Amino acid sequence: MSNRGQGAHEGRRPHTKDEHRDDEGRHDAALARPEVRQVLLTLARCAGEDALVGHEDVHCGDDDAEDREERQRAGDRPGAHEDEVLGDEAGQTGQRDGREAAHEPQAGEDRGDALHANVVAHVLRSATLREPAGEQEHRCDGDAVVKQFVEELPWRFAAEGREIFKNRNAIRRFEVGEDTLVVKEFCLPHAFNRFVYRWFRSSKAQRSFEYARALRAHGIGSPEPLGYCETGTCFALGYSYYVSRCSTLPYNFRHLIGVESETEEKALRAIAETTARLHEAGYWHKDYSGGNILWGETSNGIAVELIDLNRMRLGTVSLERGCANFDRLEATPRQQRIMAEAYAAARGFDAETVFRLIVEARNRKKNAR
Repeated sequence: MSNRGQGAHEGRRPHTKDEHRDDEGRHDAALARPEVRQVLLTLARCAGEDALVGHEDVHCGDDDAEDREERQRAGDRPGAHEDEVLGDEAGQTGQRDGREAAHEPQAGEDRGDALHANVVAHVLRSATLREPAGEQEHRCDGDAVVKQFVEELPWRFAAEGREIFKNRNAIRRFEVGEDTLVVKEFCLPHAFNRFVYRWFRSSKAQRSFEYARALRAHGIGSPEPLGYCETGTCFALGYSYYVSRCSTLPYNFRHLIGVESETEEKALRAIAETTARLHEAGYWHKDYSGGNILWGETSNGIAVELIDLNRMRLGTVSLERGCANFDRLEATPRQQRIMAEAYAAARGFDAETVFRLIVEARNRKKNAR
């Protein structure tokens, strides 16, 4: 066996990126043959996976199981990851400094050594956002800089940036040029899912990127997506990375708990109207918790942005399904009524019916704990 083949099997970092791109092209061509793909599809079905599910429909059980495990490992702490785009570091400084010390690279350490050793260290696929010139937002030094940053993430993620959160997945903040970027690293999928994500499903990083673009196209706020990157082998997905610009909105939904003010009421109405637009566009957020709804006051009123978008259900969102999406939001009856009125007005429903369904959904969620 050649040295290159031995390196791939042992999980060592490649000598060059181009070397692996050449290998990947040959492997992809072989696996793209119809008879080979048919065998792989059969294997996927036998394993109980919906192998043909793509980013347009991601409600398979494996995502739910992995996310439940993640919440359990985190002690089911509410809001454990909401600060990835907030810039709100209060209460996290000591924990963050301890974690950063553990990840601090030693002097003279090769950046490539930061890559996880059990994953072949080459980029399977990467993409960066390209918008028409008239729609471009402020850029960090142009597309070339962003593209290079995204492609180098497997080597740079663990050794650079500032860690915000780490459990099964990890989130770090990077200063690139004059911009602050947020990168979420998705951990290795379970066993057979690594194969399924490699060939039949979009990775969580890709789904996060594409859903953020789709929501923004519908006028629904989300931090600007910049790109994603995937690693692995020709047979299995490794770690994947989603890159977005850091949000400028300072609050999330949990900052509204126990508050009564004119601003609070405006924020609740804006959040309910954003939720209505989300549902009218055919999107149902499967992790619609308080930490994933950002808001802040701007010159144009209350702005709302949604994050953690890799788990969405697409299709017609009924009245009952739409109201059930509020079940994880901790709110008083007064706040629930404010949101119900705004949501009902935006979707043409009866406000009292919406209020009743929101309360019932929230009570079911609390009783199920």
